[in-house]
Amino acid sequence: MPILTNDTSIDTPNNSPIEIEALWDTGATITCIKPTLWENLKLYPFDAANSIELSGIGGRVSANFSFVNILLTPSLELEYCKVFVADFPGSAEVLIGMDVIRLGDFVVCNIDGKTSFSFAIPPFPDRIDLAKKAEIHR
Repeated sequence: MPILTNDTSIDTPNNSPIEIEALWDTGATITCIKPTLWENLKLYPFDAANSIELSGIGGRVSANFSFVNILLTPSLELEYCKVFVADFPGSAEVLIGMDVIRLGDFVVCNIDGKTSFSFAIPPFPDRIDLAKKAEIHR
């Protein structure tokens, strides 16, 4: 689970990072946080005069954005990650979109009916070719 903190110029509750549930969505172009988390982090719109219109499952909405730091692992922190406030289905509080995923290598695996994924920044110089691996194991 990622750890989320707001920009260092804005106080987080108890001045500490919080652990949240995130949904990695390769169909989303941007990273969003739910309105309740936006409020809990006491975020403010970066540019209130320039909200953008988002289109998604729930239709079109006007969304403000701010910046947060996202700790994906203890040694992998995304600083000043742009997040838009928008509601989306499910219990996750953050939706990580392709704006973040494209920064690295994202791999989904399935074995014995259990799905897992791995993510690394920076991306590796060689591409992962699962078709080649499949040919070797036939």
